[in-house]
Amino acid sequence: MLFDFRARKVRIHDLRAAVEPMNISRDRSIALLRRAQGYSLAACALSLPLQSVLIVPGIDLTLTKIAGAMLVLLVIIEYPLSLRWLLPRIGIESATVLALGAAALSLPASVLPKESITSLLIFAQYAVICYACAHVAMRRDAQTMLPRYLACGAAISGAGAVLAWFHVLVTPTVDALVPGSAIRRVCFGMPDANEQAMVFVFVLALLLFSTSHRAYLSIKIASILLIAAGLLLTMSRTGWVCAAIVIAMRCFAHERRKVIVPMSLGVVVVCAIGVALMKPDIADSIWRRIAEATSAGDRSIASRVLYNVQAIETAENAGAFGYGVGAVYHVTKDFADPLGRTVGVTVHNVPLTVWIEAGWVGLLAYLWLWSSVAAVLFVAWRRAHDPQEKLRMAGYCVVATSYAIFSQTMPFLQRSSLAILLGCALGAAAIAVNTSIKEDGVVEA
Repeated sequence: MLFDFRARKVRIHDLRAAVEPMNISRDRSIALLRRAQGYSLAACALSLPLQSVLIVPGIDLTLTKIAGAMLVLLVIIEYPLSLRWLLPRIGIESATVLALGAAALSLPASVLPKESITSLLIFAQYAVICYACAHVAMRRDAQTMLPRYLACGAAISGAGAVLAWFHVLVTPTVDALVPGSAIRRVCFGMPDANEQAMVFVFVLALLLFSTSHRAYLSIKIASILLIAAGLLLTMSRTGWVCAAIVIAMRCFAHERRKVIVPMSLGVVVVCAIGVALMKPDIADSIWRRIAEATSAGDRSIASRVLYNVQAIETAENAGAFGYGVGAVYHVTKDFADPLGRTVGVTVHNVPLTVWIEAGWVGLLAYLWLWSSVAAVLFVAWRRAHDPQEKLRMAGYCVVATSYAIFSQTMPFLQRSSLAILLGCALGAAAIAVNTSIKEDGVVEA
């Protein structure tokens, strides 16, 4: 019996006709998922500087945590629909596994087993959130919108801090005196003024190292001023130093630096004079806060130096695997201040904290992780051909540099802002390094 080619063609045609609606339905589902992912990342960025304000009643969770969990869920759902690995290799996979492994190795010797297990789980959660953010941030439209959402949230936080300083309408999340002085510090959005300052610096860097249409220039300038005002009111000297470095780097990197640098200095002088004349109480607090750093009786600096010395001695006795992740406060609670008082303040230095908690194995893994991140960002900046992408990568490099400075004076190790912004930075690096990435973040074969 002869083979009926026409019947075979009809069957193939019918099969294709049956499969085509399924492909269209899958593409629509993926498109809806990606739109929802973009909204979730936008919610994370917008709520990041306002975490203590945006708490969902009844469940005691911040909007940032809820949006981050939703983002991870949406990315996981996309995996079986796309039938492929969504995130290309970007150079920190082995370093991330090594860091998590070092944290796990500290568990058997932990002085607080339950707290160590909880801390390890938080690290794992932040790693997952970081990669989920990187997956969404690989889209060029997401990279364009991220600074705007972050700037909007930070500007609201700055405006709230200004109103709270004058006791107008807003209840601040922090309104207290700097320890050991009569200087008032105020912030609106975060539970810690120094952490608020760190987020302000991150947003300021991304905002300055991004391009915007002329129609949005006035909004951008207003956002920068509000962020700067909020940063000043935190009374964080580390934040002020980092902000000065960020602004200086952006000015000197600008193609019209001969005009921008003196103009920026003029704006700073005019604003300083204006604040001193109109609000002398703010100017006096800022001046006294700066003067403290040069005086011999600065309790804050003296305490941190003493704590670091005691922390090094403790870390040397921690062995290869430390006292257990998450146990640093328990180990260092008996540290005394320069007056000999036990105040229960933890170590204000992230590398020393890691050394105490995870031993020298954990410290090496931590340093390797961040050196890998720095290498990825630097390589992405070097390889970026588009001027806008190069400027964006420079902004993320400045953010990483700012955190390196903060980590030497603050105990900011497990922070959602680090996981989210690191994921966004890795997504931007993937765009710059992998030229085959399309507009929607899909990698071409």
